[in-house]
Amino acid sequence: MLTGNQYQQIRSWIYRNARPLDMARWNYHFEGGTADDVIRILESFQNKDGGFGHALEADCWNPNSSPLQTWWAIQFLKEIGLRDSSHPMIKSIMKYLASGDGMAKGRWQFSVPSNNDYPRAPWWSYSEADENPGYNPSAALAGFMIKNGEKGSDEFKIGFDIAGEAVEIFLNRNESTEMHELRCFIELYEYLVELDMNSVVDIEAFRKRLIDQVNCTIEKDISKWAAEYCCKPSHLFRKPDSIFFKGNEKLMEEELRFITDSLSDEGSWAVTWEWGDYEREFAVSRRWWQANIGIQNLVLLRDFGRLKY
Repeated sequence: MLTGNQYQQIRSWIYRNARPLDMARWNYHFEGGTADDVIRILESFQNKDGGFGHALEADCWNPNSSPLQTWWAIQFLKEIGLRDSSHPMIKSIMKYLASGDGMAKGRWQFSVPSNNDYPRAPWWSYSEADENPGYNPSAALAGFMIKNGEKGSDEFKIGFDIAGEAVEIFLNRNESTEMHELRCFIELYEYLVELDMNSVVDIEAFRKRLIDQVNCTIEKDISKWAAEYCCKPSHLFRKPDSIFFKGNEKLMEEELRFITDSLSDEGSWAVTWEWGDYEREFAVSRRWWQANIGIQNLVLLRDFGRLKY
């Protein structure tokens, strides 16, 4: 259980270091702030084409729109419970995703060429390999398009076609799925279940395959969690009612304990990766990530009944 004193340490750290977006998220979760406050600040990261950039994902300082930065915006909208398909921000995101910008071979790209013009982590550098994209973030974005597009519309068809292809490939591939791509398949599954699309894909087979992949992907060697960027349970599920919680109860218990034990004296958590280049910019991004990690950790502890404040 995180104590009240520890909560106050984290709160003070957030107040000193968080950028306005994360401050609004903090207020939304813990201090009576509104979803509109988050949306108002999130708008400053959105471009005229409807996509998002401007280091919304803190490891890439490209101001131009990209599918991955836009995926991050969708995560924040989900976090604050915005589900209205007619909302102007959702409609503009749909317009961007349907435009074909940031797509190659019928999928949204993980990285875009203009990333190379700005400070970034090495994994955000664009190369020719990005012209043959996988399903990070395409699987999740396809689900978003189906959820928010009118049946028969171009947006709905784009999402529907990508989703169908994604599920078929996922069910028939022999190799394991990388954890970020797996998270996108989980999001697609959740959209399809919400929309009751059992007749479109084999939801039961999809569910069983996802459970198998989640169980294989979570890093079970707890000693690696502090030193490496690896897949902890919360990377793939964050609620006790998740279909992935059963069988992983002890690992989630270990993660909740790990979160409490690894809190620094100043009220923050360490970032377990580095860029290698752009040291000055990464020093800024590190703080942004710490704020995000702090909010995510407290929400996780709260949802599992481990937070007093």
